[in-house]
Amino acid sequence: MKRIPLWLTVVPLLLAVAGYWWFWSGYKREFRTEISALVPGRPLVLGGFPYRLEATVDAPVLEKRGTDFSARLSAAKAILNRGPWQPALTLIRGTDVRAVFAIPALPAAALSITAPASQSSLHLDKDKRVARLSTVFDRPRIDAALLGSPATATRLEVHVRETPGRSPEAWSPTLPQRAQVVLAATDLRLGSGAPLTMAADLRVTGPTRLIDYARWAGSGTVEVHGLTLADMTGEVMRLDGTVAVAGGAARVSGTILTVCPETVRAALTGGQRVSEQRLRIAVKLAVGGAPGAWTLAGLPAATRAVRAQQPACPVLR
Repeated sequence: MKRIPLWLTVVPLLLAVAGYWWFWSGYKREFRTEISALVPGRPLVLGGFPYRLEATVDAPVLEKRGTDFSARLSAAKAILNRGPWQPALTLIRGTDVRAVFAIPALPAAALSITAPASQSSLHLDKDKRVARLSTVFDRPRIDAALLGSPATATRLEVHVRETPGRSPEAWSPTLPQRAQVVLAATDLRLGSGAPLTMAADLRVTGPTRLIDYARWAGSGTVEVHGLTLADMTGEVMRLDGTVAVAGGAARVSGTILTVCPETVRAALTGGQRVSEQRLRIAVKLAVGGAPGAWTLAGLPAATRAVRAQQPACPVLR
């Protein structure tokens, strides 16, 4: 019986590797072209064979400016990972990250986030909508016009998705939902306030996709389905309400459920800090107005029963 040379047994494996290399190289070229179009002129190194596509970009800057909206994302370095056959899903790690957003017609929407590191996953659907964008910022600083003073956190999670909505119907009291934003933060400090845990679920409604601010501002809203602040003792406050734009200002109407009403009042109105014990039964306050001009109704009398054995209410800002 004639033996097959050993080197012949390796040929199928070599052919398979060469074929895979050929296919992988094609996906690599597409990946390079896509990234170069987004951040032209930036140093770019690609690798990751055989399991993934990996691109390292030095000092990337992604900027979009328009009459309605401007955004600028930058980092000292970004590393992008993608499966060769998964063009819709990209994982991104950044260092010395900065994100700046602004709407010229709405100064209250100005926002910037800076962080030494971030991790993101971007998933696009077949229509190139954001099926899911999840970003975790490590030790971020948040400067937001709505907050009035800088905030810091140990960790901030931002999850965004576009929700394909129906066409507006005359019979519906609300416009279709167009996007959802879920926020979560640990050790969040508002100004010089105590460390808090924050969670929020925001739903954006409007007549069309979020590509025309002028049209959205006429009838769109942000529905707040629970924005909570808590410390180690428990929940301090929960806000449910609606944010609408009128006259170039964001106006809020809703309710706050809290066991620390005077603390909440002081934080919203900029009043002097108070020393307050938590109430045994949470009270519901009506809140309205705009940043810097909040109104609160339903503050209880000072004779309410308190939890004397529990820690005092935390300073919110």
